[in-house]
Amino acid sequence: MVCVEAARTVCTLPDAIAEPHIRSAISLLQTLLTHTRPALRLAATRILNDYADTHPAAAAACNQELEDLVADNNASIAALAVTTLLKTGTEATFDRLLATLATHLCDVSDDFKIVVINSVRALCAKFRHKHTPLLRFLADALKDRASYAVKKAVVDCIVHIVQTVPESKQYAVTLLADFTEDCEHQELGMTVLGAICRQIGDVDRPDRFVILAYNRLVLEKVGMRLAAVRVLVCIACEYAHLRASIRDLLGTLRDDEDEDVRDRILLYLTVLNSDDDACKAAGVGMLGGDARLADGVGGFAEHARDYLRCADFHTPFAHDFAAEESAPVLVNEDVVKEAESATGLVDAFEEMYGKIGRRSLPAELTECMTEFMVTCTKSVYANVIVFAFTVRNNFEGVTLADVSVDVVCKSAVLTKQETRKCDECIEYEGTGECFVVCRYDAENLPIGSFKCSLCYSIGGRADVYPLEDVQIETVDFLFPLGYAESGRVVDEEELVFTVDDSFDLKSAVCNSVAEAVKNVTSAFYPLVLETSGDALTAKTKKYSFMFKGLFAGLHAFILSFDVASVNKNESIVANVTAKSTDKTCCEYLMSIIG
Repeated sequence: MVCVEAARTVCTLPDAIAEPHIRSAISLLQTLLTHTRPALRLAATRILNDYADTHPAAAAACNQELEDLVADNNASIAALAVTTLLKTGTEATFDRLLATLATHLCDVSDDFKIVVINSVRALCAKFRHKHTPLLRFLADALKDRASYAVKKAVVDCIVHIVQTVPESKQYAVTLLADFTEDCEHQELGMTVLGAICRQIGDVDRPDRFVILAYNRLVLEKVGMRLAAVRVLVCIACEYAHLRASIRDLLGTLRDDEDEDVRDRILLYLTVLNSDDDACKAAGVGMLGGDARLADGVGGFAEHARDYLRCADFHTPFAHDFAAEESAPVLVNEDVVKEAESATGLVDAFEEMYGKIGRRSLPAELTECMTEFMVTCTKSVYANVIVFAFTVRNNFEGVTLADVSVDVVCKSAVLTKQETRKCDECIEYEGTGECFVVCRYDAENLPIGSFKCSLCYSIGGRADVYPLEDVQIETVDFLFPLGYAESGRVVDEEELVFTVDDSFDLKSAVCNSVAEAVKNVTSAFYPLVLETSGDALTAKTKKYSFMFKGLFAGLHAFILSFDVASVNKNESIVANVTAKSTDKTCCEYLMSIIG
């Protein structure tokens, strides 16, 4: 086991340090793959499976031994061996290995199933045109008797494939629809219906999903019924020829036993009874919501409650009430201060890579008051990300030399271009800055987490200190309008693609509309914010605002929000509409909120 742990440690080291030892580590693992003890074979296979994520060519040296393990009596070993071979292999062996993996999956524990499913998720980037057999494999995994965690991993994997491989949408949405018929987990069913809503405009037979949603309205609990209503309204707004039928279906359910379902149906029926243009513009439910109608209903109800609480019935009830005056929307002050401090960093890279699109807030990669404290600030340019690491030495009596940070680029969509060490040694309580420059493809963004570690030497002896993963998020690629052209104005007629969705902001996250608005505007800071001009107070029940910008410096977009407090439980609901010149951009924008 000492040898196993040594090999595992070498495989997790940064390339610069691991290179002299990696061959011996791979050779050791190759030997352990043929060991008589199953525990050692399993350990070696797991290490290689993880290592193949970042170094498939090096792990391929063990392919022959892994092929022998495909027929291993231990199903967990066989499943991991097949998964590793898929990562290191070619298209010629893909179909055979995937079929073999399907036979082993039902015999492994839930923990191993999740490992295998997450590996399949990574394969969709390597074999994009193999999405059909991958989806078929995932569909079979959904049919098995598995835990909630396994089924959630499968659903997340299918949704990820839909987002990354657009040509898979038709088949993937059909699989998700079939799953809802027998889904025993309400939360998972609501997630699936939400995913169907976002892709409903690309399906060939929307009438099938009308039947699906109606069955959920009749048979399921409240949460699923609310999600089913959103699906029906989404279809009605997208397909005019089905609008009358859906209106009739909702009409038969207006007496639902749950108040929330009744209220939502009645509100949506009001808009669906309008003409085609008005219904399309309203964009209720999944398609964004009619802000003016929502403001009117919510404000009227609040005003009526205030009138009843006062119990002064000698004064007539005023229908044309005025909104209260208050202070304008403010972004969280701490966010502004952090952003201002981040912009003070010396940006010597603009001369090399052009105008900066966005700079993130500093993110801590270590615990507070540890031996070393490291923060990371991301500067995003066209096709380039610069990670700026600020390193503080809290190790008394120790001087750090050759200080750098290694970022493991585990995906082909992010390639390391340059690593710059700190210019000087870092004394006790001193700080230094080092940089890592990576290149990315603007059409295939490197969204995800990337392992990194602090590399340094003390007295000529090299060492490594593990850090938290650095996160690259979709919001990092939202550039201001002035990035490409000074004073550029977004022409809404150019934004031909639209994606809409509704989000329930739980009370644990925000307790009022004003707090929800502040959280959203802080998340998108420093994009320019445009509001409707209405006042925002602690008593505000409805508020509308929007952001405009360029996604990855290429695609113009408008992201509109209608935030409202609804029903007796005072839930905070955000109806969001994303418009852009690129449909994938709209889906990325929605993923930031969802």
